[in-house]
Amino acid sequence: MFSEFDLTEQQWRVIRVLYETEKLEISELARQTSILPPSMSGILKRLEARSLVVRTQDESDQRRAWISLGPAALTMMDTLGPRYEHIMAELETLLGQDQIDDLISVLENIQTKVTHHTPAPAPTPTRSAVNRD
Repeated sequence: MFSEFDLTEQQWRVIRVLYETEKLEISELARQTSILPPSMSGILKRLEARSLVVRTQDESDQRRAWISLGPAALTMMDTLGPRYEHIMAELETLLGQDQIDDLISVLENIQTKVTHHTPAPAPTPTRSAVNRD
């Protein structure tokens, strides 16, 4: 569905959330799309280059920027929106809303654990592993 419009799944998430909310600060957009801020930066640059999103500086605080959909994305949503809604309706029919809610809950739990996980230090190589010549 997304390849027809040359979109990645992450770019689609950004467009869909902005379509539903009109405009968001970058940090809130990252939170709502479950995209890490460093990745969000690159995604927004690519979407801006295609005029799919517009970045506007906050008038009262120049450190803040708002992201909204550009006209090209609004036109794209005329086609993609109904397709997405159709797919979601089919999933709801197939799985039921309770199972979808359970899946979303599990995925959010995994995301929280991964996001807040501090990896253990890598093991130090043993002498025998270092001198294998």
